[in-house]
Formats: sequence, structure tokens, C-alpha cells
Amino acid sequence: NDEPERVDSIEQEPFDSIAYYDSVYDNGLSHIEYMIDSLRAIGQFNGAYLIAKGDYILAEEYLGYANFSSYDTITPETRFQVASITKPFTCLAILLLAQQGKIDFTANVKTYLPDFPYNGITLEMLMSHTSGLGEYIFFMDKIWEDQNVPLTNDSLYRWMVKNQPAVFRPPNTKHEYNNLGFAILATIVERVSGQTFPSFLQENVYQPAGMDKTYIWMEGQENEGPYATGYAANMGDPGNDFLNGVYGDKGTFSTVRDLHAFSRAFFSQQLLTDDSLFTTMQEPHCAIKEDSTTYGLGWRIIYPDDEQKIIHHTGWWDGYRSNLVYYPDM
Repeated sequence: NDEPERVDSIEQEPFDSIAYYDSVYDNGLSHIEYMIDSLRAIGQFNGAYLIAKGDYILAEEYLGYANFSSYDTITPETRFQVASITKPFTCLAILLLAQQGKIDFTANVKTYLPDFPYNGITLEMLMSHTSGLGEYIFFMDKIWEDQNVPLTNDSLYRWMVKNQPAVFRPPNTKHEYNNLGFAILATIVERVSGQTFPSFLQENVYQPAGMDKTYIWMEGQENEGPYATGYAANMGDPGNDFLNGVYGDKGTFSTVRDLHAFSRAFFSQQLLTDDSLFTTMQEPHCAIKEDSTTYGLGWRIIYPDDEQKIIHHTGWWDGYRSNLVYYPDM
């Protein structure tokens, strides 16, 4: 009888995180620590990092000061402004509303904002930086007369409808990184959901993912818990920029552990459960460069070779630098 013997159960060794750590440490982690130490030695790194394989944290460090005046040290509780890492959250909010049947992300922006002053632009174009819109960070800096008065999503949108600033190029012709589109997406989330953008994210993303130290900063709000001050290259405090009141493109304060919690929840489809929407968010929607760098919906996507894919987003705002990187094939 050539029939294989039936096996009722297979005993599997428990995952040994220490052994796994040791097996990969010499193949990458030691290089990362060397890089961080080298940057620290020349005063170029002050912050936190976390490297994990699934639930298992392989390396985690908190280095330097959250504030160079008070000398408060950086801890696991320290929140950082993660800037454009907000963009995956914003696109996720749109797709969660699509999952609920409240939004068609391929529809024209005018479907949800009837007074939107431009034709032929879809939500998908806003999400992939192909709308052709101008960059509010540049033009508002020149024309907002009293920069002691903070700009908000509402005042930015009302100004745009009234003044109709020129577009950079026709829609859907080229990827051009654009923060205005993500501020508009946050406004659409508010109009469709009936909630503020921060409360929608808190209820539908941050809380379900276990991100209990993450929040969107709103104008007039005190920062929650210990947070790091952003510093310019000369160690000066950039202060409260009048553009800080706009969110959707930026505005999230978080910790490295909370970002790990988000990564675990998102990529295991605990948040966006619809297979098609989950997949399309991570698929290239436009090319950025000829070196296999692309952009999905709120994610940068890199193909270093035929067998590898890297999904990530960086953040850069007012003295803060951040990066969230996920290797789906590792």
C-alpha cells in the first residue's frame, strides 16, 4: 500500500524570538545600530526606533532628549509629530468609508464637495498625488496675511473655493507630491462621516489598532502626554507654524510602539477587511521614478528587485523626521 500514513497532528516548536533575533542580528540589525551610533556621534540622531518581525520586537531604542531646554529624555511614552505618515491613515479613512458603502473612491471630488472649484479630479487622484493641484504649503505661506491666525482645513478650503489658485498641471498626467489633496480628503471624511477627522480616526483606526498614545493635533488643543519638541538644524525651536492647524496631510502625534501596533493591525487586515480595497491601497497607482519607485493610495511602494517589495511612508515637518517601513515578503 503506497498510501501515505495519516498524520492527525503535527507538533510545532514554539517560535523562539531570541533565537530568531540572534539569527538575523548579524545580517542587518547590527548594521542599523552601527548607523544610528554613527549618526549619534556627530549629533545627527535624536529620537527612537523600533524593528520588529510580526509581534516580536527585535530592536528598540530611545536616544536623546525630547526637549533640550528641560532635558526630558525620550521614552516609550514620548509622542512625535510623524507628519506625512498621516497620509496612510487619511487614505485608510477614505477606504473605510468605501467599505461601509458611503464613498466611491473613484468618484469625482464634486460628488462629495459640490463647490469644489476644479473639474475632472477624483478622490483616487488626490490619494495618489496625481490631481495636478497646487501646493498650499507654498502659496499660503505667501498670501496668508496674518500668520498669527492659524490656518485650518475649513479656512483653507473656503479660501481655495473663493480664490481658485492655479493648478500645476492637468489631472491624472503625472505624480507630483501634494499636501493640499490630503487636506481635502480629510474634509471629505468629515462631510461624509459627520465626525471631525481626528475623532473618525480615533474611533476607526487608532483605538481598534491599540494605538492608545496616538492622536491628531487640533488648533487650540494641548498636546497629550509627553511629546518631543521638533528642532531645526541649528537647534532652534520652529515654534507653532500657522500651517500646523491643517490635518490630513500631517498632524498625527504617535510613538514607535503605536506605529508598530498600526502596522500589525493594518497588514493583518484587522482594519480594512475588504480584500479588494486592502489590495488596491498597496498597489502602484502611478510611477514616481524610473527606478521602480511607485505610489499606491497613501503608501510609497518600492520594488528593489523582482522578488522584493517595500511599503513605507516618510514624514518631515517642523524639525521632525519619521519613517514607517514594512517588508511584506520578510
